[in-house]
Amino acid sequence: MTEIKVPPQWVRFPAGHPELQGYQKGKLSVVVSEEVDPQGVRWRHVSASFTLHKPPLDKLLKVRKAFFAPGAVVTQESPFPDSLPADLSNCAHLYQRLGPAPADLA
Repeated sequence: MTEIKVPPQWVRFPAGHPELQGYQKGKLSVVVSEEVDPQGVRWRHVSASFTLHKPPLDKLLKVRKAFFAPGAVVTQESPFPDSLPADLSNCAHLYQRLGPAPADLA
């Protein structure tokens, strides 16, 4: 995964897997990954969370500004709460389509 340039206020932390990049600003945690879907499309996936609740819109906009290029089309996935494991119910998911997967990842 390509290293992401983020503002210095975001502190890097180990996210538990080499393909994940973790960042924290205050009590807001963010985990960034690049994923390839079954159709071979690459996506940047940014998960943002507080310990006990999902981030409000103003915090998600700050995450968007820090982790996505200006003008990037970013979508938010809002799964049904009962379809999520309990430990992910406080997490918001943002996605950006990056294009087709490189040959070595497809």
